[in-house]
Amino acid sequence: MRLIFNITIVVLFSFNIVAREKGETEITTEDGIEVFQDEKYYLLKKKVKIKSDNFNLNAKDVKIHFDESLYDITELNAKGEVYFDSSKFGMSSSSQSLKFEVKIEKLRVDGKNSKLISKDIEMYSDGFIEVDNQK
Repeated sequence: MRLIFNITIVVLFSFNIVAREKGETEITTEDGIEVFQDEKYYLLKKKVKIKSDNFNLNAKDVKIHFDESLYDITELNAKGEVYFDSSKFGMSSSSQSLKFEVKIEKLRVDGKNSKLISKDIEMYSDGFIEVDNQK
């Protein structure tokens, strides 16, 4: 009985440690983060994964522009096997590069076999696809 209780406690604590809370953003990268405070951007290098309430993004390298704080994201630029999914903005994509202007909801994907899927349409291209989600 005591063994079962101990196992239950360990399992419960491990789930609370790993879980991402609402409003939090989880960023993982193999090669770290470089912050350029004066220029208002930061670089995430090698196998980047971002999980947030608004979107999920996987890419080799990501450059993120911000406004007031590091969490006030204005633009995402991702390169290398990019996968983007957002239920908030109603779209998902895969491409070789991605540029997403967050405040105006403008998304551009580039590269061979690029695809962008929204709730209304699916688009495929070997060049680029650009969508202005607000218009």
